[in-house]
Amino acid sequence: MVTASTLALETAAIGTPFVAVVTADNQRRQAEGLRRAGVGLVEADEFSQLPRLVSAAMRQPAVLAVDGRGADRIAERLLEIARAGDVAPRMAAWADAESLLSWANDPVARAWSFDPRPIARDGHLAWLSQRLADPDTRILIGADGGVVRLQRCGGEARLSIAMPSERRDRGDGNGLLDAAAQWTGANRFATRLVAWIKPDDGASLALFRGCGFAEAGGGEQRGVPALRLMRVIA
Repeated sequence: MVTASTLALETAAIGTPFVAVVTADNQRRQAEGLRRAGVGLVEADEFSQLPRLVSAAMRQPAVLAVDGRGADRIAERLLEIARAGDVAPRMAAWADAESLLSWANDPVARAWSFDPRPIARDGHLAWLSQRLADPDTRILIGADGGVVRLQRCGGEARLSIAMPSERRDRGDGNGLLDAAAQWTGANRFATRLVAWIKPDDGASLALFRGCGFAEAGGGEQRGVPALRLMRVIA
């Protein structure tokens, strides 16, 4: 049993089964990563589950999946920040959580989403924690608000955009979308950007087509008919 701190990482590195104890608020994000990796977690003041967690830990493989590229990923992120300088878009941080949730829950954004249900705050925070730690995800924030999310798979990145209502009404999505495409090329993040849009979402179709996206087939997303639009990054 160790704290959910760097001590947990050291314990994992030597291949010893363990249960992590959350003893401080600044350990919670790392604790969430440990939980996703299969490590048993317990709060410092709630030990009733400890025997079960210890038993489960002893039955699990002792070595967590580690690819040894952590330093490479940190260097990659630092280079992206350095290339961007003070020019938008910037990469999202944990401090952007509430703004991201507000934009995602905008009534227009929800209406045209493939899952129109409102997003709960707890679920959003868990999602954001995972996305910020994912080497294949980038969340870019515009200078005056708005967000573009890039989810990479191979050489292709799926793109989604959400804007504050006041900026969407001014048609500012074009600038943010173009800036995200330029960022993608400058950082060699992907060679193609892909967006899935409902066929009757005329505003989004016009936005993407106006920014160099062309229709490239279709299909379904969450059981809903969708058009696939693509832009090749030079």
